[in-house]
Amino acid sequence: MMKGCQKKMIVMPTRDSSLFETAYFVVREEAETRRPSAREMELEAMRILEENALAGRAPTYARRHLYLAFLYGLFLGALVLAVVLLLHGT
Repeated sequence: MMKGCQKKMIVMPTRDSSLFETAYFVVREEAETRRPSAREMELEAMRILEENALAGRAPTYARRHLYLAFLYGLFLGALVLAVVLLLHGT
């Protein structure tokens, strides 16, 4: 929740987002006393946006590994079944 009537804010339009068109960053009071440059603030905001964009892609990466693990387990199960059937038949 924002307190007070004056807060410094960075407004950044997002790229390649189907959900959001603009991101708003409220500057901390500690940063106001240190006075970072506008470029530093912009770079930090871009870092946060990119970090969150990568986090959105993580489930797809994890899902791919889940599919590979399933296929690997299916293959090993079929191999064990084939060995058992061959041994039982002799």
